[in-house]
Amino acid sequence: MVSVFICENNSAKLDLYTQIVNNHILINEFDMQVAVSASDSRQIMEYFKHKKVTGGLYFLNIGLGAGDSNGIQVATQIRRLDPLAKIIFISKHIETMYLALEKKVEPMDFIIKTNRLEEIKERIEENIRTVIRRYVRVMSLFEDRFEYRVGLKWRSIALSELIFVESAGQSHKIILHSLKQNDEFYANITDLAKKYPKLYRCHRSYLINPDNVSCYDPKAKQVSFINGDSCTIASRKVSDFKKLMTTTL
Repeated sequence: MVSVFICENNSAKLDLYTQIVNNHILINEFDMQVAVSASDSRQIMEYFKHKKVTGGLYFLNIGLGAGDSNGIQVATQIRRLDPLAKIIFISKHIETMYLALEKKVEPMDFIIKTNRLEEIKERIEENIRTVIRRYVRVMSLFEDRFEYRVGLKWRSIALSELIFVESAGQSHKIILHSLKQNDEFYANITDLAKKYPKLYRCHRSYLINPDNVSCYDPKAKQVSFINGDSCTIASRKVSDFKKLMTTTL
């Protein structure tokens, strides 16, 4: 999950930016949450004392506190504590952008406060989408992910959390069962089996994660999972499944 930090000393603008961020995360169901929304940068530093943050998203007002350089000093501290930080500066002074570059804090974007509110909103949302896209790509390098699309939105869960997917009987409708939630989307289960070879096709209607099997009843031809769910094993798959389970259970 990407942690988001918002720091703005104008309370009205702080509330506005926080609302924009929260709404965009909620509407798109992004794997993000606002960790700190504050007018004082010390609250971000206090958060770092208790939790390690990697690759956080930071919206910072360069004009925090005394002098326009203060926000850049905060960014320098953040960069030291979170080397993969994605920093977006918000300022009414375009000239401070050059100071930010000079201090080598590597800002991802620079939003001018004098822009129309709709433009500021669009830039904030664009940065959120960019960060979440990069986050998903990076996560896929370190762990296997199961990706699927619901309408126009792409979703992704760790493959280790997936229990099984099943064909719902309707044309290409799939029900996903995971440790955290169930979901529905449209896909071809045969295509999913080819795309995710770590999953096992135990039945024409089921594609299961062998790593999350808790037990198998050969008489009932039924497999149970660690979350209490269960599904049927096709008769023609019984022998093959027994061999698989000797290396899994």
